Amino acid sequence: MTYWKYRESSLRFINIAYIIVYFVLVGLYKTTGDSHFFFNIYVNIAILSVLAIVLASSYVKAWTEKYQLRLNYILWTVTIISTVIAYYSRSDMYITSHLILLLISIYSLYSRSRMKNYILIYLILVLPFALISEVDFDRKLTSISAMIVVLTMAYVRGIYDEHIYNAYADTNQSQNMLLMNAQEAFALHRIVLDDSGNPVDYIYLAVNAAFEKITGLNGADIIGKTVLEVLPDTENYWIDIFGEVALERISRSVVNYSKAFGKYYEVRAYPTENLEFAVLFMDVTERLHNENKLKHAMKQSDNANQLKTQFLKDINHRLRTPLNGMMGMMQLIDISEVGQYNRELFEAMVLEMKHTRNIINQISKYIDIQGMDFEYTHNNVYNLVKDEVKNYYIDGLDIKVEQSEDKDLEIFIEKKVFLSVLRELVVNAKNHTSNNKVQIKLQYQHNRENQISYMRITVIDYGKGIEKDRLKYIFNEFYHHDFIHIYKESDSISIPMCKQMLLCCGGDLIVESVLNYGTSFTMILPVYNI
Repeated sequence: MTYWKYRESSLRFINIAYIIVYFVLVGLYKTTGDSHFFFNIYVNIAILSVLAIVLASSYVKAWTEKYQLRLNYILWTVTIISTVIAYYSRSDMYITSHLILLLISIYSLYSRSRMKNYILIYLILVLPFALISEVDFDRKLTSISAMIVVLTMAYVRGIYDEHIYNAYADTNQSQNMLLMNAQEAFALHRIVLDDSGNPVDYIYLAVNAAFEKITGLNGADIIGKTVLEVLPDTENYWIDIFGEVALERISRSVVNYSKAFGKYYEVRAYPTENLEFAVLFMDVTERLHNENKLKHAMKQSDNANQLKTQFLKDINHRLRTPLNGMMGMMQLIDISEVGQYNRELFEAMVLEMKHTRNIINQISKYIDIQGMDFEYTHNNVYNLVKDEVKNYYIDGLDIKVEQSEDKDLEIFIEKKVFLSVLRELVVNAKNHTSNNKVQIKLQYQHNRENQISYMRITVIDYGKGIEKDRLKYIFNEFYHHDFIHIYKESDSISIPMCKQMLLCCGGDLIVESVLNYGTSFTMILPVYNI
């Protein structure tokens, strides 16, 4: 950020005052019958036209300080010429007005720099010049007053802008130090335009140490040079992107490849001064490489899962067909004609076949879970549980629902999965409770370590319980012999399937049991604040 930006407002102010005072003075001193009046009108029009150009140019972003200065030189020259013409034409009324305008014009030039002493000298010298040139006129006080007011206001405005600039400079210096010492690469550029105003290159104005480390370029060697001089292989899309930032005054964030360095960079560009822009960037080549490896691994995993699912479907079909035939044939056997020993073998075989059929059913349900599309919605868990347990009251089951938190609390869950697991847990508790009572507890918990909230839904039965050393097998679908007397065959999803479904949703299912007191299954669901 340069001081010129803060002087633009002062220059505009002075030029506006210039125009106003010019009209006032010409109006005050205009006399009819002056043979030189019409000639001087054209001079006035020329001066005012240049003034208008100067004023308008200060609002054009693409115009630089150099062009502003040239226009002020033109204004100064025209003012001097008009003053000389007025003097030799002996039209004294224009000597005073043009003298004042000449001094203001000179001030407008020097207002570019912070030279308050020169401005004070002009303010002091203008008084005797004005008094000498207006000694024979009746309205000299009006002219002098107008001149002093304009110059004083301009001078005060200059001091005001000086304080603004100093305050900004202190802040800007701290920001520059932060950027220069940042771990992220920083560079300041100025865009280069062709004759048609299109971006064709950009110049290095400043870089920090991180820039030198990431690119391997020495800042002292590239400052003042264009990117095509330093890196001739630079792609045109970088120039187009930065040209858009500098000309349209917008910010851009892109990830793209640089042929010159053979790497991918994440770049953020911001407009600063006229035609200047700042760039922050980092090397993301390794990150993108890892992301591509992860995508490839995920694709391979998806392909493997599809093959596994297809294999399970094939196995399911190959096992189910002969098993159904065997079950049908066994039903035709008259068990009364079988001896006691053979009857026990027959019943054991039927039991094993039923279990095998149950495993096949679970495989089918597992395949269904893998292909399930989860749809998360906001739901009131307490209301879902209350509505679901109503279906079991008709069986005489005493179900008590408790919630420790606000009953209006809503969480983001997969409703179908939640209700499927809840039904299985309630049916399981119903089959194993000894006093026909089941308790359901809802509890909201927040983990301070990982800053994640959970909803715990616990279904408790008051049955015989399970021995501690057997609990580790409770979620093993294929370990059944020791639990055949505990868990009855069901057409619904199994306890192991419940756990798998919750894991697919980011949750979990845990079990606790005490012999002769009962068993509790707890669903743990993460609370998503979406």
